[in-house]
Amino acid sequence: MTPFDHAASLARLESGAFDKSIRHNAATQVATIGGAKVALASPIAFDPRAGFWFRLDRRVFTAFFSTKWPTLPEGPAEDALVGFALRVAAALDEAHARRTIQTKISGYPPRNELVRMLRPLRALLGDVDDPPGWNLLAKKSLASPTAARALQVFVDQLISEGLDTHEGRLHSNNRWFPFFDCADLPTLERRSRFFVAFRHAMTSTNAYRQAGAQYFAPVIGNTATGVFLSCLQAWLAGRSLAEAPLVALANDDEQASDRTHTNIVRELWGMLNLHVAPFFNKRAIRYVDGAPTDDPMAATLAIGRETRAFLQANPDAIPRAAACYARAISNARRDNDKPFAFARRAPEPGDTTSLDSRILKDIRDAGEKHLLGLSPLDQACMALHLQLDAETAGFYDVPAVGTQSNAPNKPIAAPPSTLALPGGLRGTQRVWIFSPGEKASMWEADRRDGVASIGWDELDDLTTYESKDDILAALKRDRSRTQNPTVMTLINWRFSHDVAVGDAIVARRGRGTALGVGVVTGPYRHVPERAEFHHVVPVRWLTTKEHAMADRMTFAIATLVESSRRKAVIAELDELYRADLGTAAGIVDDAEETTTVYGFDDALEDLFIDRAALEGMLDVLRRKKNVVLQGPPGVGKTFVAQRLAWLLMGERDRSRVETVQFHPSFTYEQFVRGYRPAAGGGFVVENGPLYRLADTARGNPDAPHVLIIDEINRAHLGRVLGEAMMLLEADKRDESWATRLAYRNHGAAGDADERFWLPPNLYVIGTMNTADRSLAVVDYALRRRFAFLTLAPAFSHPQFRLQLADCPPALVDSLLSRLERLNELIRNDPTLGAGFQIGHSYFSSSGDERPWLADPQRFVDDVLRHEVVPLLQEYWFDAPGALRAALDVLGVRP
Repeated sequence: MTPFDHAASLARLESGAFDKSIRHNAATQVATIGGAKVALASPIAFDPRAGFWFRLDRRVFTAFFSTKWPTLPEGPAEDALVGFALRVAAALDEAHARRTIQTKISGYPPRNELVRMLRPLRALLGDVDDPPGWNLLAKKSLASPTAARALQVFVDQLISEGLDTHEGRLHSNNRWFPFFDCADLPTLERRSRFFVAFRHAMTSTNAYRQAGAQYFAPVIGNTATGVFLSCLQAWLAGRSLAEAPLVALANDDEQASDRTHTNIVRELWGMLNLHVAPFFNKRAIRYVDGAPTDDPMAATLAIGRETRAFLQANPDAIPRAAACYARAISNARRDNDKPFAFARRAPEPGDTTSLDSRILKDIRDAGEKHLLGLSPLDQACMALHLQLDAETAGFYDVPAVGTQSNAPNKPIAAPPSTLALPGGLRGTQRVWIFSPGEKASMWEADRRDGVASIGWDELDDLTTYESKDDILAALKRDRSRTQNPTVMTLINWRFSHDVAVGDAIVARRGRGTALGVGVVTGPYRHVPERAEFHHVVPVRWLTTKEHAMADRMTFAIATLVESSRRKAVIAELDELYRADLGTAAGIVDDAEETTTVYGFDDALEDLFIDRAALEGMLDVLRRKKNVVLQGPPGVGKTFVAQRLAWLLMGERDRSRVETVQFHPSFTYEQFVRGYRPAAGGGFVVENGPLYRLADTARGNPDAPHVLIIDEINRAHLGRVLGEAMMLLEADKRDESWATRLAYRNHGAAGDADERFWLPPNLYVIGTMNTADRSLAVVDYALRRRFAFLTLAPAFSHPQFRLQLADCPPALVDSLLSRLERLNELIRNDPTLGAGFQIGHSYFSSSGDERPWLADPQRFVDDVLRHEVVPLLQEYWFDAPGALRAALDVLGVRP
């Protein structure tokens, strides 16, 4: 390890050579630790997805106020603004509760859908009265004569320009979160105290403010506050990142993942534990030189141990260094340093009039009390670590005008997104054309994973390189590359820093073939878990149809090219893909549109299934072609079957899905083909749903078609399927296995040679209730042709809780506890078992329906009494003792 001359550093520390940098970082510590302390003292549970990103009304509210008032004004105008915001938030919450406006949203919907949702919201806001002191607000920030008019003008802007153009950055949005679910001023002050503190704890670190915002903001914007608070509490107590990892959501993720490895998390931990080690940041790679480890974090911790050992060996240095640290804290307070810049200003001595100032004073006091309450040895360690950071090139200084900066060109704290291209390619501000590997070798993987990817896997996370020069230096170290390193540098830089949410992206093969068009839905990510091509950008592929360009030399050779100015190329691509993009973007004029793009994000919004499980189900369906979704009553088997069909097709196309329900009287003649009475007397041969869908699928061989058979084991399957029993097998899906049917259509030409077969693009999804005792056993021949996928009750799934977010939490907790205990009784009963459990569908709804809103307690009682209890009575009709035990668990009586 490069020697760290502690004695010389202490001398420079006392001379004040790096006083500005040290003062800045000390103030950042105060803001971060003080914010954590205040937030932990009065925690508020808030899920940004459920409470903000999924609520159109709240996103409009936040966009309006953060755009017009990014910080609170001073004096009487503050009271007027607070009163105005409370009034608007209350009106929106009431309308949401009454379902008089549609608020459920995911990402940035197509313009026609956004317009449909915003119009009733606009009408509602027209009834908002002017708050007291409106003239103080209108003069400074608005040109509208009334509050209602100001709101409606803003909604008109959203209708015209789109929601994404007016949504602010995370820290400005966060300032208005306290107004959600807020009834009065005392509640507002308590909630403001938490969110202002939380913002400083999580977003005032140097790396967030100047270096890593694009990496960490999506995590903060998607993960519940409780996750961060538990980590903050553990880290403040001195627990390591290994002992208390941060498992959080990022970008469009539906499942939380370990974010501990990221530089920003490590630096945040370092802000709270500077007495243990220097800040971990992008400069920390320098600490590795000569160290026995190539892990910068391990090297950073080793330097911390070295610092403490030096001070313990030189006790006279402890008070000297500690005094320097106290001076840095004092000067930071006096100079009103910048880590508090998320609010209007730092708190002035004696200023208790502004809500922000009162909160910020408490944050600063809490941070200073904690830091100055540490032992002199700890303070001395922090001082030397601040000095070390300042000596490593002043990483935290704001870049001068004209220098390279790795700040993104757009805010990237994007919510889970269903972005589209409402104006086609010609109407999109920026269009990228990229090659998914040599000869498009990565195209199938990119389509499957929903990304665009580039190679250069020898490079680390591209956001860890401070400039293009750093990437160039790293590329030059690999002498095996034959390409121009300057060009490669530009491609990697643009891919990680310039490609932004909402941009269009076109995949190509060679110089004359377009493979598909997508829209970027999230920021760049480094995914070393992939076998190759570790650098990815999340993309929603709107269409993956292949088209040949008129000129076979249309596209540039480079892996990534920004082509928005090549109007002729964009016009040709727009013409080729216009029909597909029109449907995908939702700009088709037909109000009865039956086809829209459908992907994993859409499916996971509706289902209580984890992404990995859903991907597994889809893989089995693709391989086996026939699956049965089995499970107890109320687990949503038919609902899942329909979503699985759309997911297989990649679009919500009802014309390619046929649904039929089996029952004991169902016959071969109804399902495949048979005689039916004719209108004029006699009989005619009529085709059933299997025959019709197979015929349609054969006529469109590139598109999957799905037959859903509800209650598949309620019919006598051998009699109903007939010849189809053999034809269903995945390896017999071609014309060589064609067979004659029992009934022939004598009116058809060439009837003597008519043969029937099932095409490979026809898939069958059956459902089976495992609790129906009247069902016959499914014979082994059929079982061999189907894969059986089991669905279970999902009361513990986060998405189920999210659906009941409008109900009182205590009621939801009580209900879920009772149902879990009831299902445990059922599972343990030898006459029943897991196949007889109570499913979650009894208490859920589809679409925007919320039957529990009027009276949640009555809704729960009615479902239990009139739906669940009769089922239990059927289960235990001959076991009154077991029935009583179950009813006691539920707390109801028939």
